[in-house]
Amino acid sequence: MVASRVRTVSTLGPKSVMNGSSGAINAVRKVSPRSLYLIVVASVVAIWMGLVVVTLEYLPSPSSTSSSTSSASSLLKLRGFNNLQQQSSREMSLQTFTDCPPTPSEAIRKPEFTYSLRNPLSPSPFNILHTVTTRFMIGQPHQPILAHARYLLMETFCWPTMKYQTRQNFFWIVLVDPRLDPQIIQNIQALLTASVPVDNQTAATDVHFPSQNAFLVLTDNTAWAADGVGVPNVTSYGVGLQELAREYRDGNVDILSGNTYHLMNALELLDGSSTDSTRYLKNSAGNQKPILMIETLLDADDGLNNQGIEWIQNLAIEHATRQEEQLAAMGDSPTLNSTWWVLCGTDHIEWHNRDIYKLTNSQYETTGLTAGVTGIRHAPLYCTSAGYTRVGLTLPGNGRKTEDERSGDNHTTILFPLDAYSNHALAVSFPFCNATHMSGCLRREFDGKPYILKSRSITSDSMDHMNPKQSDYRDNSWENKTEHPLMVNDTERTWNILQQDFSINRLKAWDTSVFLRLHAPEIVRENQASHCAPGFPCRLVAQRSFKKMNEHLRMMDKRNERDRMRSTK
Repeated sequence: MVASRVRTVSTLGPKSVMNGSSGAINAVRKVSPRSLYLIVVASVVAIWMGLVVVTLEYLPSPSSTSSSTSSASSLLKLRGFNNLQQQSSREMSLQTFTDCPPTPSEAIRKPEFTYSLRNPLSPSPFNILHTVTTRFMIGQPHQPILAHARYLLMETFCWPTMKYQTRQNFFWIVLVDPRLDPQIIQNIQALLTASVPVDNQTAATDVHFPSQNAFLVLTDNTAWAADGVGVPNVTSYGVGLQELAREYRDGNVDILSGNTYHLMNALELLDGSSTDSTRYLKNSAGNQKPILMIETLLDADDGLNNQGIEWIQNLAIEHATRQEEQLAAMGDSPTLNSTWWVLCGTDHIEWHNRDIYKLTNSQYETTGLTAGVTGIRHAPLYCTSAGYTRVGLTLPGNGRKTEDERSGDNHTTILFPLDAYSNHALAVSFPFCNATHMSGCLRREFDGKPYILKSRSITSDSMDHMNPKQSDYRDNSWENKTEHPLMVNDTERTWNILQQDFSINRLKAWDTSVFLRLHAPEIVRENQASHCAPGFPCRLVAQRSFKKMNEHLRMMDKRNERDRMRSTK
């Protein structure tokens, strides 16, 4: 009897054993299984009701939720971001593999700017001649899929950043190979015109470049658009405004957009000649002003902050004013040889979309494609090509005597010295500018500002960051992963910057990504066939990247075929 009591009590816990109460034991014995079941159910119901009451009591009210969002917005504002944007990072995820929806028309917004070529910066101590040079497939014809992909990247990332510059007193020189598909040339021409009709039903127009400062130049002269690294006897984006204007005047190049009147005015200023119609030289005071030469480089798949022209010009004016004071103290006049310097940004935004070549067909059909990952790369160890600028101060007609190869005539040509045409990757070899050393030097500026956008894709001649096995976005393997800006998903914040400060349409970026994915093998194949075009170096690192990417795409084909076979069983 004692043994049975101990066995029964042991199921109740140590306290019952210590009490040894026979009454308690008997009470437990008398509880039927049905009663125990009801007790358990009642206990569960009571606990559930208690949890509901507690949850309802401590749920945040609508006001507290908005307060939380507001505090998050304040935190982002303190870090330099204007708005907290709540968007899905996998938008458009249910799109089918074959369907590509048309991109909705961008809300028609007229460019707003203060100065233009017709209305130069005033008052200004200088005649500013600022060019932005963009090359498009020079020396790389007969690659139709690659050309279309690069056009979409230009339309997505480059064109809106130039269209909405807060100053339009610059010449946007877009160099295009005339042997490209005529439809591509026509599309680029439409982007660069003053305005285009919105549709055929209304008289509405979409204003692009109302000051007519965007010039589509047809040329296959690879020396004008050469990379400048690893290519003998060429310079980086070597064409200048003076040479271009002369070639147009002499009938050697065709220009399909822009007001060439501005080109002829600039040519007369640079040559030191004067006519009654010349806007720059219509009075003696204008003729005596030094020329502030600014040449900015911008690849067709990159973008410049909508205030970028303004930032560059303000910095150039400040620098040139100090140079002029120093030269005047020594009794010297300015020349490009004595005043040149180069400029690049400190930070930049990068756009990547590895889903283009990493998703299988089944993954793409299930989850879709993003508009890409964006992030800010802080102070890389190099100057990027986008926004790389050379600056110098000179006087009208103050150049080198050169002989025209065609006519034999002698010209006074205003050119930067050869060092100033160094490729952006070599700029870090120049000393930094300071108060006593203001020429032949480098300035890295705009710290903390989103100065430029670099897009990274399979259309790139250099194939930078196109290693399909790379799991992060570091430039170099020794960089700290935890401190690298693109390791943390800053996509929402940087997309907000791209929309606000670069006028880039996120949906258009998704649309472009879809095309790149659908045609990835053809794009890589055509890119590999053309990346060693005249004027462009055959970089060994690019050849390795092409090899890795081709191997990866073949592997993806095999995976897609296995998935297809499994789905048909």
